[in-house]
This record gives sequence, structure tokens and C-alpha cells, in this order.
Amino acid sequence: MLISTIILLISFQNIYSLICIANNSLEIPRHERFSTIHSSTLQQLQNKTIYAHKKTNICHVTVYIDSNLTNGNVTIDFDEAINHAVNNSISFEIWFPLTKGNGSIISTIDFICSTHDLCDRLFVEKWLPWLVEIKYDVIQMNLIYLLTFGNHSGRCDVAGRSTTCSSGKCIAEYTGLRNSSILGAGCIDKMDLATVDLSMKMESMEFRSIQYKAIQYICTRDNCNDESTFRLVWKETGSLVDYFKPIVSWSRRQNRSRSSRRKSSKKKQHLANKHQSKRTYLLGFTSIILIVILVALIAVWHHRHHRNQPEYARTAVIA
Repeated sequence: MLISTIILLISFQNIYSLICIANNSLEIPRHERFSTIHSSTLQQLQNKTIYAHKKTNICHVTVYIDSNLTNGNVTIDFDEAINHAVNNSISFEIWFPLTKGNGSIISTIDFICSTHDLCDRLFVEKWLPWLVEIKYDVIQMNLIYLLTFGNHSGRCDVAGRSTTCSSGKCIAEYTGLRNSSILGAGCIDKMDLATVDLSMKMESMEFRSIQYKAIQYICTRDNCNDESTFRLVWKETGSLVDYFKPIVSWSRRQNRSRSSRRKSSKKKQHLANKHQSKRTYLLGFTSIILIVILVALIAVWHHRHHRNQPEYARTAVIA
């Protein structure tokens, strides 16, 4: 019975365990195409098995891309996922400097998966070439024109009103919440050395539709943080969704395939458990019959042995 239980536990672990790339980091020059050499390097990385009883039964990889054409690098980090809300998600964070020639565009892609073994490595092998080739510079130039070209009299939108700002820098912030969103606008303090830039984050939870998580930008054109300008920024950055949609669609298909495999595994395991239960029942019943027969044989042997013993006459002791 104990052996059967152990076998069932091992089977459960095997079905619901997940193989991921062990904690590791790679750096690749951006100007090098992701060739079979880099793919081979990924395949040689050490794996780790995460069992079902662990809370973080997921794989995690983060890709950092410096889009500088001269000395930009791609960094790939395989590590543990911390504070994850779901078991399958992808997020895209992009930082745009709004001064041409000053700083390079930085993008961060964070991928969490539990779809199948080595889903983290497969994601990098399939999508890194695509991610590296995204042309952010056109979007950057449009944002620079939209947020820095024009009048510079130091006026910003504050609570819906055009207000003079001594620093000449305005700020707009958007935060997407579960059932609502928050849009804020204001003026940067004169002593604040904040750079003129835009950062944004999109994410897809459980590989559903892509949602804006946050947008923040600091700009210098008059009232560049008002609602009408923000809508234009939203539209401009929204073009990035078209780049990321194929990745999310592919991830969703992988997740559906995994669900089908797990349903099949559950069915097989259920049948195996049912068969095992029958075997355990028959084994237990057979054991009881054998014990009864053994007890009966012992009783018969004991009775015959006692009957065949010679009877000794009692000896009288005379005083």
C-alpha cells in the first residue's frame, strides 16, 4: 500500500513538474544577428526542474535591448519570478529619450510561462530576432516632434488649466488599473533635473489582449501634457501593439496546447489511479484470504500436535 502511494506521488510530480533554464545571463552585441551559434549556446545552458508543490512553478526570462546601433547590447536573464500575479504573462517596457542623438532607446521584455518544459528558452529562440529588429526610431522622431517642437513659453497643463511653469518642463502620467485608469498632469520643479523622455509599459496577462499599464513623459512644448496631446501620444505609441501581437498570439496558442496536454494527462492519470485502486483492492482481498488460510492451517497443526503427545500417568507422592 505504501509503495503504491509513493508511485502515485511520483507520477503526480512528473506530470505537473516544469523544466526551465537555470539562473543564468547572456550578453550578445545587438549588431550580431541571432544566429545558430547563439541558439546553440542557449541549448547548452543548464536546466532546472521545478516541482508542482512549489509556489513558483513557472519559468521566467527577461530580455533587455539597447537599440544603440554602434555599441548596443542584448542581455538575456533567466531567473526566478518574484511577485508574479499569474503563471503566464508578458510585458513590454520601452524608454524613449526625447532628444535626438542623446541616449539610446531601451526596451525590456519580461516573459513568464508555465506552458511547457523550457518555454523560456523557446521564447528567446523564436522571438529575439524579431524583437531586436523592431524600428523604434521612427516612433521616437514622431514623439520628439510632438512633445518638444513648437512654442516654449514655459506653460503646462495643471488640473486642466494652462499654467506658467518656471522649469519649462511639463509632465503627464497615465496608470491603467483593473477597472479604471488615472491620468495626471503637472509641472516639473525648477530644481528637478529630470530628463525629457517618455517611458511606457504594456502587458498581457494570461496571454490575453495587450493593455497599457503605464505611460509617463516629460516634455517642453507649451501645454504638451494636456489631454489632447496625450491622446496623440497614445495613438503614436499604440502602433507598437502591432509589433507585439504576434508574440502574444503565439504564446496563447502554446498555452492552449499545454491545457490540452494536461487534460489528457489528467485523464490518463485518472485511469491509472482507477486501475491501481482495483489492483490494490484485489491485492488486499487476496492477502486477507491467505492470512485466514494460514491461521486455519496453524490451528489444525496445533490440534494434531497436541493430540499425538503421550499421556503421562500422574505419580502419587507417598509421604
